[in-house]
Amino acid sequence: MKVATTFLCLLGFISFLAASCDDCPTCPEQTTEIEKHYKVYVAVTDGIEHGSWLYVLDIPADTIIDSAALSIGAMYIRVTPSGQKLYVLNIGGPNTVVYNSSDLSVDTTLDLAGDLFFDASRNLGILVDADGVHLFEPDDFAFRGHLPFQCNYAFECIDTINGLLYGSQYDSIVYVIDYVNLELVDSLIIGRKAVSSMLVVPEYDRLYFLSGGAFIYDLAEREITLGLSQSQPYGSFARSSDGRYVYKCDPGRLFSGQYGSNLIWVYSVPDDSVIGYYSTLVNDSQGYHYIDVANMALTPDDKNLLATGSMDLALLRYDLNTGLATNVFAPFWPKVPLFFTIGEEI
Repeated sequence: MKVATTFLCLLGFISFLAASCDDCPTCPEQTTEIEKHYKVYVAVTDGIEHGSWLYVLDIPADTIIDSAALSIGAMYIRVTPSGQKLYVLNIGGPNTVVYNSSDLSVDTTLDLAGDLFFDASRNLGILVDADGVHLFEPDDFAFRGHLPFQCNYAFECIDTINGLLYGSQYDSIVYVIDYVNLELVDSLIIGRKAVSSMLVVPEYDRLYFLSGGAFIYDLAEREITLGLSQSQPYGSFARSSDGRYVYKCDPGRLFSGQYGSNLIWVYSVPDDSVIGYYSTLVNDSQGYHYIDVANMALTPDDKNLLATGSMDLALLRYDLNTGLATNVFAPFWPKVPLFFTIGEEI
């Protein structure tokens, strides 16, 4: 009898909880995260037709949503903070051709050619060429100023938090320029050899660079905190949006018979340590093979890492949740992606 009474009480208590939750307007609802999609602009060449195109992809759907023929020799693509304009460096000019992102029509041609960066928070364009540093407004091309500097930077990166540009003319000195006030503010002797690719992470006072190896420089203490061997003195870096993770590739130069590691290394920035790596092995229409990765960037939601091959027919998309790589351009062979930039959310 006692057991039956206890069972009935328990059943009544469960029924009360169920009814209370049905009537409660504040009960938590189970939500599913909506996958974000981004426009990715890619300069493409064709190994058979020998033409060039500007493609717009939907990532991570991995589909082409727009394209236009290019009559220039593209060296890079940059999208303005507003997403309205695309800047394409034309090595045939040399000059910079500006396209409207809405229909890929040509807007104007600027008689400048150099390395280009955008600072979204200040709505600034920063272009570095043999004459120094030029400032301009990204969407209407109004120039704000110019800092003459007798150094044609070979490699640069910018710190948009503090308004600083780091540049090296492929030697052991890195110059620091305040691009907001257009003045040289510092110089760092950090390289054991010539400094090449760089990435600054101001959230943690770190500068990543290649100089006969891969190094991390503490900007506050002005010293190197970690060095790793590198197969070749080439490569690039990419970072997560919060600066906690940095990715490094180790490509070779296959046309010279120089091979990289076929890995993408992952740093934990707060710990100054390597925490893992991704293999560049993919399975596509060519079967299983490695892609020699050259340039990288993360989508703003930090879900996907995109990378072009140095001499391969590939635009890789790494799903950073699963670590799986997809060769986005495998269905479009012999189209060869050369350069890309990640644009606005679709």
